[in-house]
Amino acid sequence: MRMIVKGVSPCWYVSVTLLVSEWSLSTGRLQRGIVVFVCLCGFPALELNGFGVGVPFTVPIAIATVVIGGAAGGALICPRPVTAGLIGGLIAGLSGFLAVYYDVKLRQNFWVLELTLVQAVASTPGWLIGSLLKKSLSTISSVSPPKTNLIKWDGPCQ
Repeated sequence: MRMIVKGVSPCWYVSVTLLVSEWSLSTGRLQRGIVVFVCLCGFPALELNGFGVGVPFTVPIAIATVVIGGAAGGALICPRPVTAGLIGGLIAGLSGFLAVYYDVKLRQNFWVLELTLVQAVASTPGWLIGSLLKKSLSTISSVSPPKTNLIKWDGPCQ
């Protein structure tokens, strides 16, 4: 495993995350969602702490990036119903961002696998809420209206 040191590009972070996702995911849409999620929710935390390629992130721009990335990544990971993916991804993105930010805040180096695990564990509440929403929204949409025994009316009597 590779260690990231300040001033070195964190591209290994995405490759390790994809390697971990290759073990359990086979759908391209899920992998794209994870890449969007990692790039737009993990990289801003690294950039704010001095790791990365030098993109000048401010805190409001980083939070906006995380909100967009979490919602987009969640929608790609959980496309049906999209509401569950958006809300779950939003929560997972913000919690993963905060965990990575505070994990590397006062450090000079860290392991890539450590960063992947921190973001994955911190994103668990969003995943759970998204799963619960998916289950509840799918049961609501699968309920059909009750059948009634009404007599068909063809118009007024002649």
